[in-house]
Amino acid sequence: MLRQMRLLTLLLTVVAVATAQSRDSAPFGDTIGHVPDVLKVADCYQNPHMPPNPLMEAYARFGLLGRYEEAEQVIERLRRIETDAYDAEAWADLFELSLLVTRYVDTSDSAGMSVYHKRLPTVQWVFQRELEKADTPQDSAAAFFAMALAEGAEATRLEEDGHRWRALGAVRQSTSLLKLAYELDPELVDAQFGIAIFTYWESKFFGWTPFVKDRRAEAIKTLTSVSEEGVFSRYLAAAGLVWVYIEENDGEKAVEWAKRWIDRIGPARSLLEPLSKAYFIQEKWPKARKWYERYLESLRSMERRNLTREIGALHRLAMIAEEQGDRKGIVEYAEQAEQTPLTDADRSKKKKDLKHLAEMKQLAQDHLP
Repeated sequence: MLRQMRLLTLLLTVVAVATAQSRDSAPFGDTIGHVPDVLKVADCYQNPHMPPNPLMEAYARFGLLGRYEEAEQVIERLRRIETDAYDAEAWADLFELSLLVTRYVDTSDSAGMSVYHKRLPTVQWVFQRELEKADTPQDSAAAFFAMALAEGAEATRLEEDGHRWRALGAVRQSTSLLKLAYELDPELVDAQFGIAIFTYWESKFFGWTPFVKDRRAEAIKTLTSVSEEGVFSRYLAAAGLVWVYIEENDGEKAVEWAKRWIDRIGPARSLLEPLSKAYFIQEKWPKARKWYERYLESLRSMERRNLTREIGALHRLAMIAEEQGDRKGIVEYAEQAEQTPLTDADRSKKKKDLKHLAEMKQLAQDHLP
């Protein structure tokens, strides 16, 4: 349950990025990073009180792919926009804080978190003020979106720091704000993503009780629709669906969605990990091993490596090698884990994986010729 709540907070952090939309003539999608506007987001509905659609699509895509320097360039471009339709400086600050949290979770880099803690209250206050002076439903919806993003970022930060129940409270608040935004501006199809993700996991955790209706099928249908009709939350709906299908034990569907979006935007770690797991739950060991190797390679290519995630990947690879009867492979993966320069905090976090790796290594060595 805790693993899935972590996923929910991570997805909700990005969903508010993915739903920030407005109309602008500048072809950001064609110029930032020289990536074509394949989704034609400039032609989609846009709330006029939010930053440009293509710019937000580029930001969401670069964040998802871990291309943080390019995401920062998008933020600086947003900061330079002069308009009376929305507060470009405030939106840029908001996305900068969201990106700090995304990097913190992805790379364990806490260098920017002091800035995050210092500036978050001010950003929240600015958008609360925007809400109070809003004079149209679309204007109010824009403020609610911004507030949802701030709550989503804080939820992710709290969960990453181990405050899971406080994180769940922030997730609920973020979802409530997204619902308000969608009610005020029902053309914002992308807003349904965050609502659907929350609905699925709430149903999964509590649907067996008399207090919560099991609406998983409805949530999956909505996620599918957003992945096909949304703007830049298509990426996130696709990633969310992969994890949902894994939870539903439908490995074939999970593989289908993960591969479809890897083909479209590239091998994002947020897609490589669930694709690997989808093959794992189907017990398709050669393919599971191939994709976990690619996931591990992606983790090791990061400028600042997330060592706990590397241990998780090595643990899975050792388990696959065990299923394949590859004792040398087990030993190799276990030794790679032993050579990983973990901190005491890292070792504590991955204690169970490290213990199991040591046990598998010993057993494999005992049966080597």
